Amino acid sequence: MRATATSAAKIRRITLEHYPAAFMLPVGTRPVSVDDHIIEPPHLWQSRLPAAYRDRGPQVVEMENGTEAWLYENQVIHTVRGNPLTLPGYDDNPLGVARFSEMRPGCYDPAARLGDMDLDG
Repeated sequence: MRATATSAAKIRRITLEHYPAAFMLPVGTRPVSVDDHIIEPPHLWQSRLPAAYRDRGPQVVEMENGTEAWLYENQVIHTVRGNPLTLPGYDDNPLGVARFSEMRPGCYDPAARLGDMDLDG
């Protein structure tokens, strides 16, 4: 439906003063982002699968070209840099391949992620 001049005039801008204090977050509340992109930590499957399945479970392997990738059922899956944030000083080309040592730990470690969110404000 297209807005007409008449209907546009009836639109009321809602600002913070329209909300009572009961709807505001209490002082000291630390919001948590639920829309951040995270990845599995490199040790996830090897540390959690029963020992009998670890040799067949997903694992991070070093590739001949110096990159790291997930290996699972003979499939090699690289982590593209556009998914995790790269640490300062490393290539941040979003189409490149990221090593875990180049990623911000907050991409895969929950405690470090909370620290990154605190930095973001």
